Amino acid sequence: MIGGISPQQSMPRRLDVRRRNTLLTDNRVSGVLLRVLLVEDDQVLGEALRDHVKAAGHAVDWFKTVGDAIAATDTVPYGLILLDLRLPDGHGLTLLRKLRSRNDPTPVIILTAHDQVSDRIEGLNAGADDYLVKPSISMS
Repeated sequence: MIGGISPQQSMPRRLDVRRRNTLLTDNRVSGVLLRVLLVEDDQVLGEALRDHVKAAGHAVDWFKTVGDAIAATDTVPYGLILLDLRLPDGHGLTLLRKLRSRNDPTPVIILTAHDQVSDRIEGLNAGADDYLVKPSISMS
């Protein structure tokens, strides 16, 4: 323990495997494993993510703006949130911080093109469970 904080407390929050397995069984409704909130403004990537998540047996609600995603989380309980950061009406961390400020434990995975270490640290410190960088595709 350093300065009153154990190493576990200083590490970013990660999705506990036991908790994830509980989510998978507790959220099973009509054969659906999880209700997933997808927040992504890119049409092609959004469609691909939505289709992939649905093919795995999950229900998907897809929104393209922070405002719509916040409204959705105010009314619907989600088992997982896939969150882009750069959105037309603001930053995805606005949604994440709002969730964490009301003690919402919904797992959040950030999917973004922001690949700087400082961006990752900011996302994890804001309460994300994981941070994945989207691949960039060059059409040269």
